[in-house]
Amino acid sequence: MAKLFVDLDIDVQELPLANQQELMDAQFQRYEQHMDEGLVGLSRMDEQMRLRRRHTPPISALGMLLHDNKQAAFSKVVLQRGPGQGKSTITQMAVQIYRQQVLAEDQMDPEGRWSPPEKSRLPFRLELRKLAEWLNGNPGSSIESYLSMVIGEDSGGNTISVNDIQRAVEKSPVLLIFDGLDEIGSDKLRDDVLRTIMECINRFENDLKADLRVIVTTRPPALAGRAEILSGFERLSLAPMEKPRIDEYIKRWLSVQIQENDERTRIRESYERRQDEPHVQALARNPMQLSVLLQFIRLKGEAFPDRRAELYREYFQIVIDRDVEKSSQLRENRQVIQALHEFIGYNIHALTEVNQADRTLDRGRLIDMVGEWLEGRGDRPEMAQQFFKLGEERFGLVVASSGEGEETRYGYEVQPIQEYFAAAYISNQMIESAHDTFERMIHRPYWREVALFLAGLRRPNEKADLILRARNVDQEKQLV
Repeated sequence: MAKLFVDLDIDVQELPLANQQELMDAQFQRYEQHMDEGLVGLSRMDEQMRLRRRHTPPISALGMLLHDNKQAAFSKVVLQRGPGQGKSTITQMAVQIYRQQVLAEDQMDPEGRWSPPEKSRLPFRLELRKLAEWLNGNPGSSIESYLSMVIGEDSGGNTISVNDIQRAVEKSPVLLIFDGLDEIGSDKLRDDVLRTIMECINRFENDLKADLRVIVTTRPPALAGRAEILSGFERLSLAPMEKPRIDEYIKRWLSVQIQENDERTRIRESYERRQDEPHVQALARNPMQLSVLLQFIRLKGEAFPDRRAELYREYFQIVIDRDVEKSSQLRENRQVIQALHEFIGYNIHALTEVNQADRTLDRGRLIDMVGEWLEGRGDRPEMAQQFFKLGEERFGLVVASSGEGEETRYGYEVQPIQEYFAAAYISNQMIESAHDTFERMIHRPYWREVALFLAGLRRPNEKADLILRARNVDQEKQLV
């Protein structure tokens, strides 16, 4: 992860001028401090970008998480941006850097990309979809209870109590990261989780006197109507990648993913021949989309699609095609497997919204659902067991995310893949009008990205009606 990591920037232009100045001052203070110490505080790429945007220099997202000057650091932050923009990656990297510092280890080479945190903090990072699922089954429980359960399991079954967690936190510098508010599908459960988080913050700060920093990551639509709950939090947005960041990402991706020098040269040159096309520039500014684009070039060359939905469709078809080559049985059922990915994506997304899943399904439930779906299509329901064999970690793009044997839970690695297949199911398999479904989805924040994927998958002559429906929704919101 560290070798591939590329820092991102905070979009300061969305902030009030006072906050812009605060972040800029922090960036320059950090740079000057480390230059005085003979250390490199900013990478060469950061320097290039600072010169290009002299009036609004780039503010390092990772630097913001590691910087601890009380006069210039936000103690509570909502870090927001759209899908695949790097919110989770940034927080994972920050936690690993703090962990390394707490343990006095030196396993990750910063290579000039970051400087050590000014203050050691005990880091905790919680995936909110998992926390939400646990709270739904343990109503009234606390963050400390969840942490004691998770740490106990990860430490081989040692007994970790709430008191142990609170003793570790008391009067100590602590970093709490709550990742993926938008991945909680139920609005009610999302509010319950936020209230539980705020209760935890109150206990840590007021009862335990902890020196606390808190980061919540999300897509912006999940924050609608929740400003009061998150009072005291500053909203910071990640900026899309610019060319220096893109070039650095490609360099690191090729170094990590591709072993042969000739293959690296081929992929880089294929990308460079098309990098100035507007649609390529738009795709490349998103880290996840750039990764998909590079994978596509690796497998198929530079004749790649020019829209996000089309790129995902073509790339995922390639991945599934490669997977079904494992056996003649899978090859014979290629079309069923494609449709099955769509069915699973749609159902996981729908069940997560109504709080009946956490973006995964246990093996028994998945086998039953797939069996019923196969039977409804006129296929053999026992194929479900054949597709999801015990002990196998993935089936195409459906992966085993946790558990073993019959306890295995399946889902998609990241939410945008799930959302793409949910849209493909609506486009290809639902009897109801896709346009009517689109109109209903754009009213619901959890389905917004599915609606956008759906629009991208429809024929060009349908786009005018979809745009009109979206505009009508915007007008309705303005009248409310």
